[in-house]
Amino acid sequence: MNVVFRIFWKIIKVTLMLIGVAALLMVLLALVIMLIGAGANHRRIADKSVLVFNLTTQIVDGPIDESARAVDRLLGRDTPAIQLRAATTALRAAASDSRISCLYLHGNLLTGDYSSGYGALKELREAIQDFQKSGKPVIAFITDADNRDYYVDSVADQILLHPLGTLAFRGLASEGMFLKGAEDKYGIEVTPTRHGKYKSAVEPLIRENFSPENREQIDALLKTIWGDMLDSVAASRKLTPGQLQALVDQEGMINAKTAKDKGLVTDLTYEGEAFDKLREITGKSKDESFPQISLDSYAGEVAQTAARKEFGRDKVAVLYAEGTIVDGSGGRRAEGEVAGDRFASIIRDIRKRKDVKALVLRVNSPGGSGGASDVILDELRRFNQDRPVIVSMGTVAASGGYFISMGSRKIVAEPTTITGSIGVFGLSLDVQKLANDHGVTFDTIKTGRLADMFTISRPMTEEEKTLMQNMIDNFYNQFLERVASNRKMTTNHIDQLAQGRVWSGADALKNGLVDEMGGLQKAIDDAAGEAKLGSDYAVVEYPAPKTLVEQLSEALGQEERPLSSRSLGGRILERAQAELKWLSSFDDAQGIYARLPFDLQLN
Repeated sequence: MNVVFRIFWKIIKVTLMLIGVAALLMVLLALVIMLIGAGANHRRIADKSVLVFNLTTQIVDGPIDESARAVDRLLGRDTPAIQLRAATTALRAAASDSRISCLYLHGNLLTGDYSSGYGALKELREAIQDFQKSGKPVIAFITDADNRDYYVDSVADQILLHPLGTLAFRGLASEGMFLKGAEDKYGIEVTPTRHGKYKSAVEPLIRENFSPENREQIDALLKTIWGDMLDSVAASRKLTPGQLQALVDQEGMINAKTAKDKGLVTDLTYEGEAFDKLREITGKSKDESFPQISLDSYAGEVAQTAARKEFGRDKVAVLYAEGTIVDGSGGRRAEGEVAGDRFASIIRDIRKRKDVKALVLRVNSPGGSGGASDVILDELRRFNQDRPVIVSMGTVAASGGYFISMGSRKIVAEPTTITGSIGVFGLSLDVQKLANDHGVTFDTIKTGRLADMFTISRPMTEEEKTLMQNMIDNFYNQFLERVASNRKMTTNHIDQLAQGRVWSGADALKNGLVDEMGGLQKAIDDAAGEAKLGSDYAVVEYPAPKTLVEQLSEALGQEERPLSSRSLGGRILERAQAELKWLSSFDDAQGIYARLPFDLQLN
């Protein structure tokens, strides 16, 4: 007995020792991470420094957790990203910072989920223009540029293009993938239920091409976004929109010589000459390095300065709803999701803060679960009863993204924002034929006639289809009532604007679905005005960063992507994964969705 006890006790001691070692390693890793984060944002800025903006990054809405980035860097999994508000705030601060001599742009933007969208890039471009008003030069070097890259680079005072470079500034296109043929081939039946002739989310599963209604709304949307881009670029390059459109249609891929001859760039040269220009601006000889600081690091300095002034001041909270709206609290990794219960809890926490006098909801979401959207809306309306809520629409704020915007006093959007899509749909899948063809059969025992209504083992009955349509119609009517109440219009008028129709921010302003044009800072200013804060207030951002343990466990659990996203195989895999992710987001308990009819891929 004593021998057994001693063995047992040794096992306990070894276990405790291992736990202690693991805890010590976690503490040491935390210290390393903090040192990395601190070192990245504490560096002296030399006089006449060049502010370097490497565009090879994702422009995201929500705040970036520097500790989480440090963990990813340690594990070699860091994807460059910068928060839109951090970037625009830093650019405007640099305009009046005597230590900053100029701005240098280079690299190619990264996209992913809802990052680097045209709504965000418009805000970024306007911040660069505000920097220019200080009289400090903006220089851009381009090796090759696509629509997004050149849209940003075109604002520069000097644009230097590699002699063998190209400008793929060729217009916008949206391509849909349709699965009806594959479903027919393999014996999969899809039963859609929807309200709204433009609510085309189910089309990839029931058609082989765009419907006339869907083609109409996408065409109108692309023309508005492209028209705004065309006007902006043409104005910066001293051209008319007509001249620029003619060049785009004629060339498509604009070579270096044509780009120079037509005034799209100022010179053809190599990056070494760009560095020479920067040395000249900073007063350095050709043999000297010029002082510089990255926009990312400078944004950290600006944020720390602002944080030191937060104590004791009234606050405007900014809550970022970025990604698909889903039920519950979100998965193990909540990035790219707006989980209904989680966001409702965050809003309640913000309400408890007496120093928060107003809330800005930044929406960058195509919508998703109807039930989760309603949970979020309820909490926003409660907040809005005694303190103002202002909505800032980013690249996309449609369907469920528009639904949650109804809990506000004012909606601010960009002209290129994708919004509206006031409509609802449901989806039922039937794999009976596919299963039977492969020898798989089903049998059911139930205690209610409709207990297996949502089974995938058989087609829906006509009675079940009617019940589903009634549920969809009921949710649609509630959607209309909420919009009509918030926008001070009749439900009949809203119904004419709804039907699942997608609108650009510019068109939404004309038809009354939004109140003002502008970016996030405009919405923050409006919120401070509604709360009568004047200019003496601080901004706090939500959701809060994850704990170190959460960051480490998530980072260690990630898997490497097997193929490069730039390779042909990688692009095919990425597209397939995107389609599967789209299908997996349909998790509403009742099967009712207020979601954008498509994930608009603008190439």
